[in-house]
Amino acid sequence: MIATYTIAVSEPDSGSLAIATASNFLAVGSLVPWINSEHGLLVSQSFANPAAAQAALQTLAATADLKQAEQRYLQADDIASQRQFGIMDPSGEVLLHSGSDCTATVESYQEKGMFCLGNMLVPGTVETMAAGYQQAKSEGKELAAAMLQGLKAAQQAGGDKRGKLAAAMLIKRAGSGYLGNSDTWLDLRVDAAADPVVELEQLYRIFQLYYPHEFPQQWLRCSELNTQQQSILNDLITLLGQQGVAGRDFSSLLAQHNIGPLYDPEQHAVSSLLLDHAPALLARLRA
Repeated sequence: MIATYTIAVSEPDSGSLAIATASNFLAVGSLVPWINSEHGLLVSQSFANPAAAQAALQTLAATADLKQAEQRYLQADDIASQRQFGIMDPSGEVLLHSGSDCTATVESYQEKGMFCLGNMLVPGTVETMAAGYQQAKSEGKELAAAMLQGLKAAQQAGGDKRGKLAAAMLIKRAGSGYLGNSDTWLDLRVDAAADPVVELEQLYRIFQLYYPHEFPQQWLRCSELNTQQQSILNDLITLLGQQGVAGRDFSSLLAQHNIGPLYDPEQHAVSSLLLDHAPALLARLRA
């Protein structure tokens, strides 16, 4: 795709490598982010080149050398002057490349463990994206939430000057995937939407409902919920196909929809995650 803005992060403490991206191009998540959880990541945009991206990432895995990975990308690319890409190893070392013929406005930012890239932007978008991410991290937000804050800041600053269409976020770390069977902790994509960054944030809220063990939560007794919280539960129960809160019946209903761990039938208590993020799920169920 021509116009895209992207943030990439290495988080050595958790072993995570992450990329979040947005563009006025269909299914941006299928083209821009490339991650090898053991050896590094690569962002490929401005007429993205998946073949060159994969070749460069393979070279990085074999050599642990960012410069050799860059050269491999350029060798595999017949219009290198129009490409924009960034490479980062797990330690957070960064190498960026913006070809001389990329469509303006072309921007980049880098520091140890993080870089941002963009092309065909409203000027200032990338700097604002980096600042949004940095502010979120300073506030103690976890990786995905901080990256989303960066994307939202970039969109508010103008983003892709043609408009909005797609967004995606990919996070990998060894053994972190579904049932421990892969290294993909999160892979969320909004392929086409009127407000894709907002849609991506809503998907991330739903993701937390399906993987509650990954996030801090509190347990709240159903008998002590306020009116708004009880309304959220009742709406959820109705839309999931059962009326009323009835202890183990409610537990079975949630389990049937793969969110059973959000309710403790012995204590008749619900997770704060369910109350915080159920509205995102409800919006999808009502659509």
